[in-house]
Amino acid sequence: MSIKTKLSLTLASASPRRKDLLNQIGIEDFCISPAEIDESVRGGESVRAYALRMACEKARAVKGDMVIGGDTVVSVGKRILPKAEDRATAKKCLKMLRSRRHTVYGGLCLKVGEVEHTAIVKTVVKFKNLSEKEIEFYLNSNDWDGKAGGYAIQGLASRYISFISGSYTNVVGLDVHTISQWLERYGY
Repeated sequence: MSIKTKLSLTLASASPRRKDLLNQIGIEDFCISPAEIDESVRGGESVRAYALRMACEKARAVKGDMVIGGDTVVSVGKRILPKAEDRATAKKCLKMLRSRRHTVYGGLCLKVGEVEHTAIVKTVVKFKNLSEKEIEFYLNSNDWDGKAGGYAIQGLASRYISFISGSYTNVVGLDVHTISQWLERYGY
């Protein structure tokens, strides 16, 4: 008689948003092991290719039965917006995003042994025409700190979103629909 055991799950991210998204869909029994990788963009690399490469490199950098790697990339056209680590960067991003559509690419990788399930999830988002006062108000909140493109859609920035097409959870940090489908195959 064989006993089937559930594979252990590891999230290759320190993002509290990704942890919360997994919890939101009923996944609570997992380890968190942030991947330490070089996140530099390669010359000539497309936004989609970069997002997928980052997700896969994160999953590959962490040991575990099943490892989820994810990356969120905000782009305006072919330009990748940085993760806002300071107020000046956040302000520059917000000025670029105001009154225009931008794309959020979510790279996903579920590594199970030597098998990798991968996906790119695309969401289009549009900010209203932000005034200088609104930009300053948002910057003073510090809600932008450490966020791709200088904003967190699940926070204060939600009041400025005039349009979204695609997965909301992708913009937050992890498309839970895709992850759920993959995990169901393995008993989660």
